[in-house]
Amino acid sequence: RPFARARQVAAAMRPEAGAVGRDDFALALPEIEAVCPRVIILHRGRIAADGTPDELVRTLGGEAAVRLEAVLPDPGEAQRLLATIPGVRAVKSAGRLGIHQAFDIQAEEDVREDVGALAAQRNWALRELSWSRPSLEQIFARIALDLEQGTEPPEPTAKPVEVPEVRPAAQSYNLSPFEN
Repeated sequence: RPFARARQVAAAMRPEAGAVGRDDFALALPEIEAVCPRVIILHRGRIAADGTPDELVRTLGGEAAVRLEAVLPDPGEAQRLLATIPGVRAVKSAGRLGIHQAFDIQAEEDVREDVGALAAQRNWALRELSWSRPSLEQIFARIALDLEQGTEPPEPTAKPVEVPEVRPAAQSYNLSPFEN
């Protein structure tokens, strides 16, 4: 039932449903992004964004990012080579993760195919090659919180929750055939 919530959102958006407020849709942005052909974001009584979800993500979301983690001989040379790929705007080293060197590659579009081809050509052992772009939810949060592009909303602050101590049972049983 992955579209049940999307159907509820679409039904609530029909003209006969009447006016709806921020509270009605604040948690439904992934569904809105999936089913709505057009999105209008209001902020302080004015239209802050208007377009298809893809247009809004492309124009307001900033650039896409490719994450590369690989075992490679020379991180400096790798960074220089990655920067020569068409569409790449910036390559930032994210440091070492164990034996892997990590890079965050800012690009106009998904450049994983070119990065993968370069990695294969150079015999880099890949651990991760992933692509991400800002979501409509992140764009909405940035508009609603008056944040600059590239700035993430602050983490919500929560009070610590007391967790009761769990005491082990008086007797426990191990059913593993591999342990005595």
